[in-house]
Order: sequence, then C-alpha cells, then structure tokens
Amino acid sequence: MKKKISEKDNLLDYVPVKVEKIETYINDNGLVDIIIPRDGWFDSLIRKIARTPDKKVISLDSLGSGVWNAIDNERNLYDISKIIKNKFGADADPLYDRLSSFIRLLSNNEFIKLNRVDE
Repeated sequence: MKKKISEKDNLLDYVPVKVEKIETYINDNGLVDIIIPRDGWFDSLIRKIARTPDKKVISLDSLGSGVWNAIDNERNLYDISKIIKNKFGADADPLYDRLSSFIRLLSNNEFIKLNRVDE
C-alpha cells in the first residue's frame, strides 16, 4: 500500500525518485515533455473505440522543467529548491508553495516516488 504523505510532513526532507516507466524528452523550446504510455487494458479498449494515441504528452513550463531536470534521484527537495532559487530567482516565488504543489502533483500522478531522507 502506498504511504500517504501528510500535510504535517516536511516535504524538504524527501528525495524525489523518477518512475522508470515515465519517458521524457526536451522539446524544440528546450522544455521537458513527459510521455505517459497508455498501456492499461482500459486504455487499450478506449484506443480501439475512439482511436486515441497510445501515449499522452504533458509539456512542462520552464519552472516545471527546471524542477524535473534537478531531480536526480539523490537530491532532497531542499537541495532542489536551492537550485531553482538560483536559476529563477524571484520568478519562482513563492518557491516552497509552488515546489510542494508541483511535487505533490508529480507524486499523485505516479511520475515520481518520494522517499524520506532517513529511509
């Protein structure tokens, strides 16, 4: 069972780890596109009926791309926040609110796993 991170947990103590099945590439604008395979049985059925693509592409903005590129499966979120602050400055503010929202979104969509530093 997936351990839920509570609102009381300090996300800065977690290390984001990219899920292996998620593919990415850098698009023509230099930003990250996340490729999500639609390979479940329900997805296969919908693809046959509605002729939808076998992959979904999510294009990240510059801040999201910066965060995604900073995730190296070893840095904790505090270290990543320092990288983002150095790269984007005031454009990233409010940094911790935006970073925690984005990381929770990535985690909830199973693009990353979050591991506690002490694990």
